[in-house]
Amino acid sequence: MKKNTLRNHLLLLRKNIPYDTRIALTTSANTNLIEFIQTKIDDNSLKNIALFHSFRDEIDTSLTINYLLEKEITVCLPIIHPINHTHLLFQSFDKTTEMVKNKFGILEPKLNVNQIIIKESIDLIILPLTGYDEMGNRLGMGGGFYDRTFEHYPFKERLIGFAFSIQKVGSIPAEPWDLKIARIISDEP
Repeated sequence: MKKNTLRNHLLLLRKNIPYDTRIALTTSANTNLIEFIQTKIDDNSLKNIALFHSFRDEIDTSLTINYLLEKEITVCLPIIHPINHTHLLFQSFDKTTEMVKNKFGILEPKLNVNQIIIKESIDLIILPLTGYDEMGNRLGMGGGFYDRTFEHYPFKERLIGFAFSIQKVGSIPAEPWDLKIARIISDEP
């Protein structure tokens, strides 16, 4: 199946999750993510964690973001790079951060150069997914932002996909430039 066909199929599947089921799956997935993070917190190895601000039908990250803020771990959210518009920057976020809509309508922190966190100093990077497979291949929205941003990133083991389990497929068609993820966390144990 071609990427665009697969992407459209998975987006429709995700969109059609019934409300009550979505709440239950989101809670389960966030619980799994928080438990994973707790294993890293216990050995004091986490200071900065990048997540994404959920958009449309993406899995909601707010439970995990609130947990991290309570634990005083720096939450980093992606913003579209103001000069290189095909890459992302990461900026620290808290409950007072002013949010603005980017060109796709996704909320991101209003650029503050004093709050930029370089990607190499982020301990875990939680990525949104449209689809994924067992081999660590991910399907995003098709813009290539994460692929380009992390193309030469030396810490690939820090890249964690976060999605509903219904987004898992047998195989994602992968190109050499497609970013692989080290682990998937979903609503399944």
